[in-house]
Amino acid sequence: MSGDHLPLQSPIDLGYALPITLNISPSSVAIDWDSVVDGEIRMGDHGYEVFFDGSTATMDVQLPGKAQATRFELWKLHFHHESEHRISGVRSPLELHIVHKTNEPDPFKDGQTREIYAVIGVMVEGGGVKGKSDETLRKLIDWIKSAELTESTDKTKSTRLHDPLDPNDLVPFDSTTPITDQPLWRYEGSLTSNTQKPNGGFVSWVVLQPKLQVTDETLEEWKALKHEAKGSQDLDRRFVFFNPGKSSSVA
Repeated sequence: MSGDHLPLQSPIDLGYALPITLNISPSSVAIDWDSVVDGEIRMGDHGYEVFFDGSTATMDVQLPGKAQATRFELWKLHFHHESEHRISGVRSPLELHIVHKTNEPDPFKDGQTREIYAVIGVMVEGGGVKGKSDETLRKLIDWIKSAELTESTDKTKSTRLHDPLDPNDLVPFDSTTPITDQPLWRYEGSLTSNTQKPNGGFVSWVVLQPKLQVTDETLEEWKALKHEAKGSQDLDRRFVFFNPGKSSSVA
């Protein structure tokens, strides 16, 4: 084992993981995005990220070994091109990560806390029609261009969202229904911020099977922006669960 090895790395190939089919309880994974959120767009290490201010949007995830779900607050979102997660070797042209975070007592450091994360992965593809999702992504692109972020190498430069963003516009299902009604994968992994080296972080991943469809024009514009993606990592003897869901996705 190399000295810089960190276990439970992400992303993984969800198909080759031979996931265990399990009906996940709505109390084990749930989102509550009942309000629009303000924030700003920044240039990060692997592309443009939208950071949210004082968000009251939350996600509940039951972590391994916990009797009840842990509540995470919506923190940021960003994209990767091509998708970081694969399904039996197949990558989508774009993958959206909707990142939530919270703090918990650090089991290895008395009296200290550590940040942990819950991330929803959404595959994005073209061939769609102009709807709320496409409109929201178009606005983000326009704001990036109007602030000339695409021309800047200064990672401290940012631009405020011109209007609040509704995270419900960026998932391929009616979010008034439980997220567990959708087919999805669930596993424990890491951050993927550093695409060249192992990543730290304690991340509970929820990757949706239904894809978010946008117009071909919008997809190509997002692909043209910088979105670094990390390659598939070893499963490391992890269990991956597949929730078959109860309903089909909506356009």
